[in-house]
Amino acid sequence: MPKRDAASLNTLIDGLAQGSPTRDALGLFKRMRVEGVRANEVTVLGALLACSQLGPWWRGRCGGVCGEEGLDGNVQVCNPLIDVYVKCGQ
Repeated sequence: MPKRDAASLNTLIDGLAQGSPTRDALGLFKRMRVEGVRANEVTVLGALLACSQLGPWWRGRCGGVCGEEGLDGNVQVCNPLIDVYVKCGQ
């Protein structure tokens, strides 16, 4: 893809999070951040969906992402984050 933006990457992350392996969604999410594309609510929701399917080891990483992007006070993001913690036994 010659020009990456949040909208195109959000679509890819969400699609990868719903399929398998979901680790690819988190890899793309990390690459997006390295390339300087700012994550938004939709991006984080896709990453959280992937985290919820990967288990306890990923729990801490997903919570940190919300804080780093300043989305930890956003209700649309916090509800799925709670779901991740519950699925991981917290």
